Amino acid sequence: MVLLAVFFASQLMGVVLFAPWVLQDAADLDIAEKVLQGSENGTLMSLSLGFTLAMVIGCVYLFIRFKNSRVKDYLALKSFTWYQLLQCGALLIVLNVIINLVTVWLGREPMMFMDNLAESAHPRWLLVLAMVVFAPIYEEVIFRGFMWTGLASSKLGMWGASVLTSIVFAVIHMQYGVVELLGIFCLAMLFSYGRIMSGSLLLPVVLHMMNNGLAMWQYLYS
Repeated sequence: MVLLAVFFASQLMGVVLFAPWVLQDAADLDIAEKVLQGSENGTLMSLSLGFTLAMVIGCVYLFIRFKNSRVKDYLALKSFTWYQLLQCGALLIVLNVIINLVTVWLGREPMMFMDNLAESAHPRWLLVLAMVVFAPIYEEVIFRGFMWTGLASSKLGMWGASVLTSIVFAVIHMQYGVVELLGIFCLAMLFSYGRIMSGSLLLPVVLHMMNNGLAMWQYLYS
């Protein structure tokens, strides 16, 4: 729970910290107004995600060292095989096809929240970097890394930890509707499967990057 608080606080702190350099009228805005405008400003949001990445990595490192554990071992930072990547990558493609078909069938537009972010991001590649690289790294470190490892060693076991962390992972994506949250839960379970199958956190990180990269490509070029 402490790490989730760090996650949310870091995003808010990042917006407030970088607002004076991005928003022209930042001096006239209170904190709530900065956060509101920052949630729709692609440049400010990207910088905030970079700040969140640094804060989360730093806090996780300190938490693990406080447990007298090695970061590499606790987070399972080890290699995975090409076969494992291909297997999970194929499942990721199939799951994305199913989610997209359901989305189209229901007439949903889950990426509408990206419109203002994409239009206001300068340079745009910074937004792509934040969404495709920064966010997957710190989200996987939190959910399939620190949280999952702790829960998997409890009575919940690996699959109980996977279900619980996937639920929390879906809930934090509040910018989406209920239908989209179900899809996010399924994606999170796939990332957890990759974590269990490979015994490595790096595989779900790569899968998460692939998923976000595909989503950004669809949004920008569709």
